[in-house]
Amino acid sequence: MQAPNQSTSAVMTISSNVTVSRRSNIVSCNLSDETVLLDLTSGIYFGLNQVGASIWALIATPRSTGELRDELLKEYEIDTAACDTAMLQFLNHLAAKGLITLQEK
Repeated sequence: MQAPNQSTSAVMTISSNVTVSRRSNIVSCNLSDETVLLDLTSGIYFGLNQVGASIWALIATPRSTGELRDELLKEYEIDTAACDTAMLQFLNHLAAKGLITLQEK
């Protein structure tokens, strides 16, 4: 789920009451098994693998992290703890790059 060129530093604590949404200055395009994002403000491109692309598609409509996790568990064979860890790490990377917003409900 990790976007390229992103470090895997400490994961911020995000509760299931956090709403995840795309930033309006980000456009995306699906290419084969990945999705490419363009930050219109900075001009920087980002590539997402298949799982990252699934998350990006799911947050086309703002969702809570709990809803997002539940959808990923339906789509992929992964245990809940591993899903939470990978998903939260990925969301933190997206937030750090300014691609999404995280808002407490």
